[in-house]
Amino acid sequence: MASASTSHPNLKQTVSDGQPKQSWKIWWLPISVLLALAPLLHQYFTWTWLKGHYQYFPLLIASVIALTWHRWDEAQRSATPARRSNLAAGLGAVVLLAFLGYVVWTGLLGIVAASLAAVILIYGWIGWGGLKPLLPGLSLLILAIPLPLSLDTKLIFNMQFVASGLADLLLDGAGVWHVREGVLLITEHGRYMTEEACSGVRSLFSSLAVVAVFSVVSRHRWQRTAINLVQTILWVLIGNAVRVAASVALADYVSPWFASGSGHELLSFLVFAFILGMVANTDAILATLLGEHVSWYDETYAISPNSTSDAVPAQSPPSVNAFTGSGRSFNTIFACLFSFLCLFGLLTWRISQPVWTISATDANSLSELTENDLPIKINNWERVSFEHVQRGDGAMMARNSYTWNYTNGQIAATVSVDCPWSSWHNLNQCYRAIGWETSPSYFIASREGVPWENLSFSNLEISRPNSDQSGRVLFTVVDANRNEVQSDHWRYSLQSPTRFFRTALNRLQNILTATMDPNSRLALPASTIQLLIEHGEALTPEENEAIESFFYDARKQLLEGRRWSGRPSAGNDEINTV
Repeated sequence: MASASTSHPNLKQTVSDGQPKQSWKIWWLPISVLLALAPLLHQYFTWTWLKGHYQYFPLLIASVIALTWHRWDEAQRSATPARRSNLAAGLGAVVLLAFLGYVVWTGLLGIVAASLAAVILIYGWIGWGGLKPLLPGLSLLILAIPLPLSLDTKLIFNMQFVASGLADLLLDGAGVWHVREGVLLITEHGRYMTEEACSGVRSLFSSLAVVAVFSVVSRHRWQRTAINLVQTILWVLIGNAVRVAASVALADYVSPWFASGSGHELLSFLVFAFILGMVANTDAILATLLGEHVSWYDETYAISPNSTSDAVPAQSPPSVNAFTGSGRSFNTIFACLFSFLCLFGLLTWRISQPVWTISATDANSLSELTENDLPIKINNWERVSFEHVQRGDGAMMARNSYTWNYTNGQIAATVSVDCPWSSWHNLNQCYRAIGWETSPSYFIASREGVPWENLSFSNLEISRPNSDQSGRVLFTVVDANRNEVQSDHWRYSLQSPTRFFRTALNRLQNILTATMDPNSRLALPASTIQLLIEHGEALTPEENEAIESFFYDARKQLLEGRRWSGRPSAGNDEINTV
């Protein structure tokens, strides 16, 4: 016991005195890592900030930094030597992730690489013994990683259906007359859509983050944390259904103020407080019921931060910092690799600057459309009506929709221009959200010889469940200069793996040859030109050909009309390209 108590001060003195003498070696590698990841992290923060359900990410990352700083002394007391082989493997993985992130140009791989780099650098400073007490806090970075392959969008649409379905049951129970169509709730006085902000995904992600951070701060065991995260999901579903139903009922019988704007936001904050309050109460009840029988659910259980203050790692070397003891060559090799990545990243950032990181509110303005922007007759199709619908910011559908209704015998058609968008917009998800079953085909080449044949189009075959009603949708997305918008961000999630890798290799070639990405020349806002045909019986080949010809001609009329043709050319200085 005597030898242990005397060796501990000597160890602390050696570590604390040894590191400042070579402090530049400690920070050389971390700084090069940060610079190498900076362009990817810039893309990550700008893109996620435009997503309402990811806007809590900066606060979550700040919480992780604060927790790590708070427990750093405790971690240093448990420091053990780090293995150079583990360091090399970890830093090599960071290099690979960052390189792939630049080739694909996605901030998702950037935050994964940055999170792994933080863990590896801490491991290099204080070894596994020091890293272990910090892992619960560092694991929170998992919640700062966006869902890949547009899974968050799929989750949003699924939650929109769940929220609408549960709200439908609540409104039935309350005796409020209504009809549900997909995510639409139709009452006597209005139509209410369960949009992205109403789906509950924002409450879900932010509530999970709050509960996870609280569990780490309270030093809950993983079993208790897992139970609290699961019950958070249940309370989010209940709370969001109550919010949707309350919004509809209050807007119908009290004031439309509750359906949008500040009234809707007030209900959102009240429901968020309700969710967290119910999670805390449920956890307290479980602690009371299980605390005496299960040690990890004891309300008084916590690892004391001073429990390891007298512990001394066995056979510790004079210094446990692997970066100061790994030799000059180890640090130099990886510092050079990360410096190369930094230059590669800057070149990628210069030629890319993807359109989906720019808010539509910062885009160029386009002239409003009127009824006369499409002629009364196009081939055998005759115009019967025109409508302009304006919606609020944050709506799932576009802020502005211009629609022209045409007929050709027994076939009715709707031509519409929806805008503004800050990226390519997938209409397939919009039609699914309002109750259609869809079969999509993306980026089909236009027929040779048709107007604007350089533009592709996407096709949706749609049908109503348990109904004879069917339809067809054709759409093209263009920017303010009539350039087609086909974002790589979406094409990667829509292509086959073989085509994905071919696209990635082509992009790598563009980076190495400094060839500008076509998306970097896009001028916002993006607009969707679409044609909707609803029909009962199956269409004949002749009817399908007439529909496509009508789409080509309507697209030509719009693109060559005053809204687009009145714009300066892409090379004009008055256009702010992104």
